[in-house]
Amino acid sequence: MSNKLRILIVEDNPDVVESYIRTIRIFNKKQDKYEFFSDVAKNKAEAIDMLSITENSFDGAIIDLDLENQGGEDSSGLDVIKLIKRTERFPVFIISGTTHQLIDDDDIENDLYRIFVKGETFDFIEEFVNIHSTGITDILNRTGKIEEYINTIYWEHLSTSLSPWIEDNIRSEEDKKQSLIRYFIFHLQEYLDISKEDQEFSDYFPAEFFITGPIKQSIFTGDIFYYEKKRYVVITPACDFGKDSITNVLCLQISDLSDISEELNIVNTSPKSKKVKALTKYLTNSHSNRLHFIPSFIYKNEEFSAGIIDFQHQVNFLKSAFNSDVEAFRRVATISQPFLKDLIGRYASYYSRQGAPNISESQLQNSYLKWASE
Repeated sequence: MSNKLRILIVEDNPDVVESYIRTIRIFNKKQDKYEFFSDVAKNKAEAIDMLSITENSFDGAIIDLDLENQGGEDSSGLDVIKLIKRTERFPVFIISGTTHQLIDDDDIENDLYRIFVKGETFDFIEEFVNIHSTGITDILNRTGKIEEYINTIYWEHLSTSLSPWIEDNIRSEEDKKQSLIRYFIFHLQEYLDISKEDQEFSDYFPAEFFITGPIKQSIFTGDIFYYEKKRYVVITPACDFGKDSITNVLCLQISDLSDISEELNIVNTSPKSKKVKALTKYLTNSHSNRLHFIPSFIYKNEEFSAGIIDFQHQVNFLKSAFNSDVEAFRRVATISQPFLKDLIGRYASYYSRQGAPNISESQLQNSYLKWASE
């Protein structure tokens, strides 16, 4: 059974449209894993009409900017793009001869928003297939998995437990709304933790360790930032930020995972299997109770390497410094909640351990060695 992908083509030039359709037709005949369908809009009005029909669910769009053939003066394609970004969730490829119109910050390329000059070599079929293979379209578009979960949670969970919010006459509507969103997310997380096939807990992908690009406006627990070319993670408890009762922000320095490569080579000069076993101990946080591994991640096309946090490498920064010198403190990610709880829990466990003083081994041996000889 093939994966059916529906593409919206917004283009006024019939020859260009025909070339797209011909490419789709040839691709469909060559293989049976994917089958592409296309809807064509010749102008802004037709595109908006197609997008406004609830039953239409697209998996991607190819858009020309100049839909009135005015030699670069028309920008009606931009209005279509803005509508898609405001109401839809599918990848958009701009293929146009007037890309000079794209000057806003919103027009910066990313993994789901690509810009190509007409005539530039570009296999749009392959690009759509690669994006679709991640599952993001099936998950987040109008008829995706998230919509299915929303319906399930609404009717099977929220409909039977909404009375505390209905009867609450103390909090404001905004507070109740925010609380209800959190409550919904808790239910959603429960569904996402299990595999749909066998109802078992599913493994997390390393990229899920982070929320790339911190969401909160100011520094907060779990934020990863750079300061003077060194990387740190904030571990000051969230409650302290909430009460605004702190002067200093406690952080742990992050070293690159490559920093331990020399140690691994020294320890594992023999079989490769031993080196793999030693590295695995670092990656699974079983090498030491004072070290904590974080995976690599990508943000805005920049790759950030995997790292090792040493609980003894603590650094305090003035909280006021984060606000007064924002450029010096470059925030790049936040550790997501399940992994942040583990990090803070291990850090707290490391410093709350209660060790006994060493007792002289020679004294113990002299006193109790006789039991071994009897």
